[in-house]
Amino acid sequence: MPQLVSIVVIVVLLVVAAFRLPRRRSAAGRAPSPWLVLGATLLAGAVFELQTVIDGLPVWVTIVSLVVAEAGMGWLALTWSAREGWDGRHRMALAGGALLTYAWHAFLSHPVVPSSAVLDLVSHVVFGLAALALLLVAVQRVKSKV
Repeated sequence: MPQLVSIVVIVVLLVVAAFRLPRRRSAAGRAPSPWLVLGATLLAGAVFELQTVIDGLPVWVTIVSLVVAEAGMGWLALTWSAREGWDGRHRMALAGGALLTYAWHAFLSHPVVPSSAVLDLVSHVVFGLAALALLLVAVQRVKSKV
């Protein structure tokens, strides 16, 4: 329970900080392609999530990899989002990359609640398909606004 409370407090503080930060001025250059944003997000997600399934890594390698993935993606998102041309497609690419990362990672993780292998696989497939459907609906909505 203390861990859950800590996580909630950290998330709330980060959300408050995000809304209180001053708006940044436009940075030099144009925003990258939404596909590049998606690719970078998927790569950072892969570095982040693969740490949980690779056995035998030294702790320092895991920590450095997690910091590089999180800080690197955070820096890229902040830098790119300040550029001219950043819009809903780019925000969708960031969110979509995170969603797809968790969808594929489910297939590599062990069930939290004991279940049969078939039920585990079916639940991952259903979640993955639901994530894709949600992403496709959101992409269509973003396209209609651009």
